[in-house]
Amino acid sequence: MGIQLPDKIVIYAIEAMDTLTFSETLSPPVAGAVPRAVQAIRNDIRSR
Repeated sequence: MGIQLPDKIVIYAIEAMDTLTFSETLSPPVAGAVPRAVQAIRNDIRSR
């Protein structure tokens, strides 16, 4: 396709326990996981 892609792609994810219920807000477990995910991403960026 002619698109230049990076050599490495990192995907960060938070798994939802209930994938059938939708809401405009995060569930408490997901909301609790967000700060840890953000910190992991920051640490990864700083280490590069």
